[in-house]
Amino acid sequence: MDAKFVAIVERLVKEQGKDTLINAEKCKEHIEDYLQNGFSKERDLLLIAIEAGAGQAIADASDLALCKKQQIRLLKDDHFIDETAATEAVELLALILRDDKSQSTKQNDIYNLILVALIIFGLWAYNAYNDQEIPEVLPNIFKSEKQIVKEILNQAKAKQDLRETIALYTQAIEIDPNNASVYFDRGNAYYNLGDYNTAIDDWTQAIKINPKLAEAYYNRGVAYADLGDYNTAIDDWTQAIKIDPKNTRAYNNRGYAYYNLGDYNTAIDDWTQAIKIDPNNANAYNNRANAYEKLGDTDKAIADYTQAIKIDPNNANAYNNRGNSLYYLGVYNTAIDDWTQAIKIDPNYAKAYNNRGNAYAKLNNDGNNDQENADYSVVEKHLQALRNNTGSYSKAIADYNQAIKIDPNNANAYNSRGYAYVELGDYKKALADLDRSLKLDPNFAYAYHSRGKAYAGLKEHDKAIADFNKAVDIFSAAKTIDKKNLALAYCDRGKSYRSLGNLSKSNDDIKKARELDMCDASIK
Repeated sequence: MDAKFVAIVERLVKEQGKDTLINAEKCKEHIEDYLQNGFSKERDLLLIAIEAGAGQAIADASDLALCKKQQIRLLKDDHFIDETAATEAVELLALILRDDKSQSTKQNDIYNLILVALIIFGLWAYNAYNDQEIPEVLPNIFKSEKQIVKEILNQAKAKQDLRETIALYTQAIEIDPNNASVYFDRGNAYYNLGDYNTAIDDWTQAIKINPKLAEAYYNRGVAYADLGDYNTAIDDWTQAIKIDPKNTRAYNNRGYAYYNLGDYNTAIDDWTQAIKIDPNNANAYNNRANAYEKLGDTDKAIADYTQAIKIDPNNANAYNNRGNSLYYLGVYNTAIDDWTQAIKIDPNYAKAYNNRGNAYAKLNNDGNNDQENADYSVVEKHLQALRNNTGSYSKAIADYNQAIKIDPNNANAYNSRGYAYVELGDYKKALADLDRSLKLDPNFAYAYHSRGKAYAGLKEHDKAIADFNKAVDIFSAAKTIDKKNLALAYCDRGKSYRSLGNLSKSNDDIKKARELDMCDASIK
């Protein structure tokens, strides 16, 4: 085990007492302060050994040698830890709890040192005569394969460059091709390098060697999900759960996969199970709330977002999502409060700025802002009133500006700002924003609709109709049709047809909007 880690554990025991290597809860309470986010693999291995009772057994053992063998076998058989790692954990506990330093190991080390010294001296004399350098790798002749692999792995952990790390893992695999943990670690390195397919190959090999390696199934599932293969990811996370039924991360991620496949009820089941195992799992509450929102159960969604925030008051995502739910309920001021809090936690949260901007824009429309529920003359009067009362729109545009500054490729923010400019009658600024939005996302139906309104405002009705056509086509082809916005697109297109004198097409569009129950009979 890494010498630095051993030194840290020795200091932990010296300052906190030997109970920290016997009582897992006490170890968890203190060890992070000493490790400072380093040596996560060694920490997890030590905690598993302590939770398995190895520390207590070693502390109480009358026959220490026999006890160590028993604990190594227990960690291998019951906790699926490979022999090398199990041996390291047990030897560390024995070293610190019992000051166990094998005499035979000491003697062997002395004999080896003497033998190495004699051979090096002989080679020095020979090579000095022949003017040659002594090979630096000579000492490896006297090391076991496990010792060599251990040293290579220690070097790998110290490397900052992932490619150098991978090269060392590959070297270790060549020496010990049946070491599941090395394949597992190399897979992690490939994943962090962005090479998901090669990472999957390594984790698959680790699973072949050790079919009970739950983390390999879990990580492989993550890589499959990143590649968009949610069904295969679900299979891997299901296997990880079979091996480790309390693996909340596997439940959480499997729920995410079901969510992305549109199976919201099954996703809810998984997140409910994750919460049952860990009632303080803020992410599970937040994710389950997203699924409730998709099913239209906004009350349950808000309750879950609230619980996520209660558990983790710095969860900017939960504040943002709860703001969305409140927004759709029409509670704009409270939604603004949530997005403001999200921005306070994460000043670079572009979505929160964009969403808050939308709420400010809605607050500006405190009159009858549903175009489908008013005739055209009333709408024009209302828009004029908005242009004379720009306070909330100014706040909205300021938020859209900030969202764009943080994320210059945010098509939604450009669309939102463009729409605000449309409502303010600044059609040229609107067109610049909406052109940019559609360049970033050529299938953005809302941006086509907004740009159509801008062209209509400039009396360029042919261009407006072309954009309304695109909006209607994209809205109509959606898996879940947004009836309200589809109807609005029909209404706005009908208005442009009427301005061009094409009453037949205008009436057809108004009729289609009414069929969607989104256009009032007062529009003729």
